[in-house]
Amino acid sequence: MYNGSAPSDVSDAVAAFMVAPHSGASYDAACAAARVLLQAARRATTRFDAGATLVEKALAAYGDVPRAAVSGATAIAADPALRDAAAILGAAIAAGQLAGASDEVLVAAIATGCELQTRLHRSVGDGAFDRTWNARSALGGFGAVAAAARVMRLDKTQARHALGLAATQAAGIAATTGTAAGIASGKAAADGVEAVVLATHGFTSSAASIEGRRGFAALMATAFDPSAIVDGLGERWSPFVVA
Repeated sequence: MYNGSAPSDVSDAVAAFMVAPHSGASYDAACAAARVLLQAARRATTRFDAGATLVEKALAAYGDVPRAAVSGATAIAADPALRDAAAILGAAIAAGQLAGASDEVLVAAIATGCELQTRLHRSVGDGAFDRTWNARSALGGFGAVAAAARVMRLDKTQARHALGLAATQAAGIAATTGTAAGIASGKAAADGVEAVVLATHGFTSSAASIEGRRGFAALMATAFDPSAIVDGLGERWSPFVVA
C-alpha cells in the first residue's frame, strides 16, 4: 500500500493546471479530440436516454445541476466509445448549461478533465488498481471536477477545495467495469459538479487530497507515481481517442 510519501505540492500543481490558460500544438490536439468527444456525447444523449430517464426520476429531489450531470453521464456511458470519458462529459455539459458556457469553453474543460483523469490513472496504474476499482468512476470524479471547475471559472483556491471534495467521494468497485452500470460514471459526474458548486459557496477540503497520507492514493492505490501527474502537466497532452 502506498504510504503517502509523495511531495506535498502535487495537489497544488493539479489545482493550478485546472485553472491555468493553456496553448501549444499538444493542447490544440487535445482540444480537437475533446471537440469530437463533445459532439459524440451530444449524439449519445439522444440515443441512450432510457437509463438516464430512470435515474432522473429516482433522483428527483437531487440538485438540478448534479442531477443533470448524473443523468447525462449515465446516458453517455451507454456508448462504448465514450465510457472512459462519460463522467467528464456529463459534468462539463451540465455545468455548461448552468454557466451558459460556449462550446469553446466546454472543449477546453473536457480536454482538461481528460488529461487529469489520464494522468491520475497512470500514477496508480500498476494493474492492481483496476482489479480493485472501476477506474471510470473512481478516477472519473477527478476528471469531472476538473472539467466543471474550468466551466464555472473557479480560482485556484476554490479548485483545490473542489478537488478534495470530489476525492473524498472516489469509489466504484471493479466488478462493475465493462457492465451496463453507467450509473457509476453518472455518480462520478454528479460528485464532480457538486464539489465545484460547494467550493464556490465556501466549502473547504484537504490541501493534499491526492497525495496526502490519508489522501486518495494512500487509501485506494497499492502504488503511486506522482511524477506521472505533474511531469509536463499543461505542456504535454494525451487526447482521448473516440472509436
